Amino acid sequence: MGWNDYSLTSFWIQLHNLPLHGRTKEIGELIGHRIGVCQEVETDENGKCLGRFVRIRVQLDISSPLRRGSRVMLGNDTEIVLVDLRYERLLEFCFIYGRVGHSIKECSLRFEVDVSDLQALNYGSWLRASYSF
Repeated sequence: MGWNDYSLTSFWIQLHNLPLHGRTKEIGELIGHRIGVCQEVETDENGKCLGRFVRIRVQLDISSPLRRGSRVMLGNDTEIVLVDLRYERLLEFCFIYGRVGHSIKECSLRFEVDVSDLQALNYGSWLRASYSF
């Protein structure tokens, strides 16, 4: 990867569906490194992740589809949680392929998929269909 590789981009990602005891800097870093290069986990002045979700900044290769979620083990490796990933401020994003760089209006599959049926779209912050990781 050279200096002119524009496929690497940093995004803020919200980690939803984590229980309170899983909203830690360590869990944020673990998930961040699983999906890209974790650059930062947002914490308060005491180093705590407070709020309804954990917010991380991750450098991603946008030439590949974005992940919708991640599985993480909490506790004594007995609790598996499916974490919903919500990307902040995506500009042009295809909700069919999950790729940055073209919108659903430009997608070659737009006429084959009923975009009014949310279950037909693979990606999107509103979609809470079953995960296939």
